[in-house]
Amino acid sequence: MHHRLLILQLAFLVFLAPALALGDSSEEPQGNISEVQPEEDLDSWIASLGEPGEDHKVLEALEGTWEGKGSIWDGSTSEPIPITATVERHWVLGGRYLREQVDVRTGDGEVFETLGFIGFNNEAAQYELLTIDNISTAMLLETGKFNPDSKKLMIRGSYRDPATGFVIDRRVEMDLSQEGRIDVVGYTTTEDGREYKSLEGTVTRRKK
Repeated sequence: MHHRLLILQLAFLVFLAPALALGDSSEEPQGNISEVQPEEDLDSWIASLGEPGEDHKVLEALEGTWEGKGSIWDGSTSEPIPITATVERHWVLGGRYLREQVDVRTGDGEVFETLGFIGFNNEAAQYELLTIDNISTAMLLETGKFNPDSKKLMIRGSYRDPATGFVIDRRVEMDLSQEGRIDVVGYTTTEDGREYKSLEGTVTRRKK
């Protein structure tokens, strides 16, 4: 796989993905509307779906400007490719989404830009991240859950390798136990079903 695509994937996962969280993204919403709430509370419940709530507060820790660095691997035996990044996040649309601007730099001076929107879907009960970049025409949507006990986050997703056409699965584990710092390790599943470490990185909040 071309390393330019892998660098963008690391940008999505390390520098964008900390908004997503631990859990099985295949979970179904629980029941239909009539089962979720009694009829007399239905109107207020539906209205609440459109308002930011407690789950959105998880994203408050991601506001501001961040500096990131990391490495990616394009195979289980390949040498690491180092990158750095700057991240700017701020709330939009009444605190419903965080907007992100991410600039990723390689060791040879190449710059990749990504834009992203992060939010919590109250109806589906999951975090959602939509990203676009400056070297493709694809929109990437990934989902996740938050585990307040472990202080870890996980995103599960997939993308198509343009070189082979194979759909690649991946998962990323994020350690949020340290204030102002997020450590990330990611894994990719190859075409033959084997998993290897494909990224490792850290983002640190820039001091004001």
